[in-house]
Amino acid sequence: MADPTRTEFLTRFPEFNEQSPEVVDGALSEAIRFCPTTGWSATNPKLIRNDAIQYLAAHTLSMRTMQIGLQVGSVSGSPVGDRIDATLYGQEYKRLLDSQPHCGFSF
Repeated sequence: MADPTRTEFLTRFPEFNEQSPEVVDGALSEAIRFCPTTGWSATNPKLIRNDAIQYLAAHTLSMRTMQIGLQVGSVSGSPVGDRIDATLYGQEYKRLLDSQPHCGFSF
């Protein structure tokens, strides 16, 4: 199974459709680097890895969007938690990561 594409990501997370293709591709590329190809234990480890890639990319994009809003002075609420827990996407990525045996993962 190949890494998730921009089209697959935007189908799953349409809230990021307004982001430029380059920004979405960059977030996906970054997430791919932080999701190793081995170590995912499940019936379908490649599917779990693809989920993790997409949730980490969504977390990255939402944190950047939130920071842009803060920089221009908009009031959009505040993140819940900090770091990876600051978004629902990050929390889901962490849940997926925590369900794994943690051999070879860095966090």
